[in-house]
Amino acid sequence: MSSNFTKKKITLNQSIKDKIEKVCNPFINQVRKNAKERQKSNKEHNEDFTDVEKYITQKSHLLKRPTSEIEERNQKSEKDKTYIDKLSDRSRNRLNITKRKRVDIENLKAKFSTKCLGEKGPVYEVDQERDTIIIYWNDEHPFYRLFIEKNNQEPDILNPICFLVYSFGSAELISKSGSDSQEIIENIRWDVGRNLAVLLKD
Repeated sequence: MSSNFTKKKITLNQSIKDKIEKVCNPFINQVRKNAKERQKSNKEHNEDFTDVEKYITQKSHLLKRPTSEIEERNQKSEKDKTYIDKLSDRSRNRLNITKRKRVDIENLKAKFSTKCLGEKGPVYEVDQERDTIIIYWNDEHPFYRLFIEKNNQEPDILNPICFLVYSFGSAELISKSGSDSQEIIENIRWDVGRNLAVLLKD
């Protein structure tokens, strides 16, 4: 057993760590789920982030993004394979056709929403569902009221702010869960939110 115990830190070997995570993760996930339900915003918002979400999705292949879990699917049946082969043969006969790339609204790589995190909470929180990065604006923070709500019809101002926060959120997700870097980033996000709330207060 290679676990180390000191007054400041406990270092567990990987096998023990995996067992603890297996037991604790269902409870942790439930706590997070309950917290998200309590933090849901009941306020009505007119902000529309659709254009930002579509643009980020179009550029997603050029962005450094966190990895997502890929669901395992059943092997295709022979009938399905035959059908796919037929489609492939048809496509080979139409190689000269250039298809215009469209953004599937159901498969956006970015999504912006709101939640209640307190007036002196962080400006945003970030989460990931499959391949979609979700930015939750804190609609109780002065920053949201002054820069997001007021600039809803000003894409030259709103969009760069969304891009900046998306990039910060994506970088945070890239940090491995439970790592020191993730904890540091989260602490910075809360400190920035608190200080910014004080500076922006009327």
